[in-house]
Amino acid sequence: MNTRRGLMLLLIWLCGSAMCHAQNNAAKPCSWPEGGQMDFWLGDWVITYPDNSHAYSVVDKKMDGCVLHEQFRDPGKNYVSESWNVYNPNIHKWQQTRVDNQGAYLQMAGRMEDGSMILYAKPKILQEGNLQMRAVYYNVKPDSFDWKWESSRDNGNTWKSEIEMHYDRKK
Repeated sequence: MNTRRGLMLLLIWLCGSAMCHAQNNAAKPCSWPEGGQMDFWLGDWVITYPDNSHAYSVVDKKMDGCVLHEQFRDPGKNYVSESWNVYNPNIHKWQQTRVDNQGAYLQMAGRMEDGSMILYAKPKILQEGNLQMRAVYYNVKPDSFDWKWESSRDNGNTWKSEIEMHYDRKK
């Protein structure tokens, strides 16, 4: 009986998620309009830092097109990360989970703002005040875009660029 009750509770919980939202639509899963906002990121990329060093990224769709998966590698820094990105219609935001070969785990959420995709991490509370971080995808064109990692120590009133990268589609 407990197993059956547990399964029922799991199904009820899942139906509150995007999964049942998509199943209840006559359309394909994840076909809501915002679901394609990050499609500009799909493909193989050569990434250039301001010092002209390079990294590489491959982004594809997984799980019936509902999830964008990125595999990022920077051989010069011996750095590898992966991100999993999904649009959540329940909160009207994109959500990203990123892990790397240095033990980092990061969750962010955001949306399109004035033509840029902006994903915010949860603020960190420090002795000297809150630290807010965000990733910004901007200057989006068919075969290129720019990305930057920014920080704010004044609750998002001003932002300081910490990392900048330019993405060019691999030819």
